Amino acid sequence: MKEKKLIILASSSPRRKELLNRVSLDFKIDPSEINEDKYTADTPSELVKLLAKEKAKDVGRKYNNAIIIAADTIVICDDQVLGKPKNKKDAFDMLEKLSGSEHLVYTGIAFNIIEDKTIEIISDLDYSIVKMRNYNNKEINSYLNTGEYKDKAGSYAIQGYGSLLVEAIKGSYFTIMGFPVHKLAEILPEFNIDLYKKSKRT
Repeated sequence: MKEKKLIILASSSPRRKELLNRVSLDFKIDPSEINEDKYTADTPSELVKLLAKEKAKDVGRKYNNAIIIAADTIVICDDQVLGKPKNKKDAFDMLEKLSGSEHLVYTGIAFNIIEDKTIEIISDLDYSIVKMRNYNNKEINSYLNTGEYKDKAGSYAIQGYGSLLVEAIKGSYFTIMGFPVHKLAEILPEFNIDLYKKSKRT
């Protein structure tokens, strides 16, 4: 009988942890420590897929029998990549740019399937379109004072106070949060993972 594979989330993101906790997965967290700044690609969509794959490969080096799940998210507005803000001023500039406009949120996801010395990496991509309200600078500052913008691509969190800035979305809400959950249902059953079986988590 084959040993049950460990499922590892290669991320310290509370949002990704929360989304995996919503389905029947027993998993542990082991964040990747790659330097994201050293990677480049021809397009933003290729970059998020690349970063997700590299995160999954990085963590996968520690395991012999596991499924490593990794993801990466970026925001694109007017062909400009809006990553995580460097500081409050950077966050203000991003939110000012986003006001009243539509932007794309790309999330790349990768599964590193490790069995003995055999490694199979599956990567995929999802995107959603977000339309922001036409909010003013006073509202931007009020949002920034919540501190929620920190460590968020595009400087907002749609699942928190940032929802007040959003007018409409087209696509997956979970992709905007940073993890396209439906991709789990497309990939994991191929490896005998039952997402509808009750988790042993407490």
